[in-house]
Amino acid sequence: MQLLHCAGAAAHDPRPAPQAVLQALAARGITSLLLEGGAGLATAFLQAGLADMFAWYRAGRVLGAGGLPALGALPA
Repeated sequence: MQLLHCAGAAAHDPRPAPQAVLQALAARGITSLLLEGGAGLATAFLQAGLADMFAWYRAGRVLGAGGLPALGALPA
């Protein structure tokens, strides 16, 4: 396991920029990546145009009310 240090998306946002993450991984020879981490991560990579494929899995039964959104706001 290696810890990568990548540039932030914005000065006020401590999360790394998706483009910087992919560049750091590519420099290490990694050319394929599975993202699994919730709405924020999925939205960031989709907004940056860095997702080649999107797979959606949904349970056969929904339990409870007031669930969290699967994606954030995306540009039209």
